[in-house]
Amino acid sequence: MPLVLFCGIPSSGKTTRATLLKEYLEKEGKKVVMINEEELSLVRNDCYKDSHSEKMTRATLLASAERYINKDIILILDSINYIKGFRYEVYCRSRGQRTPNAVIFCATPKEEAKEFNVKREGDKWNDQLFDELTSRFEEPNPSNRWDRPLFTLSSSDSTPFQDILNSLYSNAENVPKNAATEFKKLEEPNFLFELDQITQSIISAVLEASNTGLTGDMVVPKSKLRVHLSRRVNLAELRRIRKQFIKMTGINPQPVDVLGDSFVAFLNNNLG
Repeated sequence: MPLVLFCGIPSSGKTTRATLLKEYLEKEGKKVVMINEEELSLVRNDCYKDSHSEKMTRATLLASAERYINKDIILILDSINYIKGFRYEVYCRSRGQRTPNAVIFCATPKEEAKEFNVKREGDKWNDQLFDELTSRFEEPNPSNRWDRPLFTLSSSDSTPFQDILNSLYSNAENVPKNAATEFKKLEEPNFLFELDQITQSIISAVLEASNTGLTGDMVVPKSKLRVHLSRRVNLAELRRIRKQFIKMTGINPQPVDVLGDSFVAFLNNNLG
């Protein structure tokens, strides 16, 4: 069964919509599991307070999601999911199990979300963390395979339950029965060479910058995106991340012209 991934800035209405979608799907006779920080007993102001906590939170969400990505359950992953690299990882896990997916983007304006956060009871976001996460949010882009089909909903929009359900089961017909179809791209003469060269040039640039003590957003070759370098990294760590990316790209190949951007997004997610 499919994966439904919610994303949006803090207090943008994700959990409200996810809960309503779960109820709708269950009335349609579907078996549904919803995963979010609350279900995992995580306190949001603690699990996103620094880069290490964020990384551990994403790992916990991903590990929990993997338990339910299969053909018998509709999984709703309800979180801010604000890093495109993380959305790509979840997408790869879903495709690895040959299950379709959809992304629901709660596009509530910042000021409206902040007002809602002030009024909410219980586990509120603190103001500083709210602003930081909002500023770092990477909006989903339907040109990315892992961000589509994409439903972008403003706060005044109703949730299109039936359209979401229809898109999921329509997509199910397009998921290959085995990886052979996807691996055809790997047979293109230059694909493996380009994958190796692009990822190697990026980690070389990152390592050089790290060795000189540079931090912050840095320009790297072969990508329009910037690497967010918040700490020193070593060659072993970069090689491990590169190896993971190459393995995932083997499962879900993509056009050469987006490999650089995809790898940078993956790096940013794993470097935390």
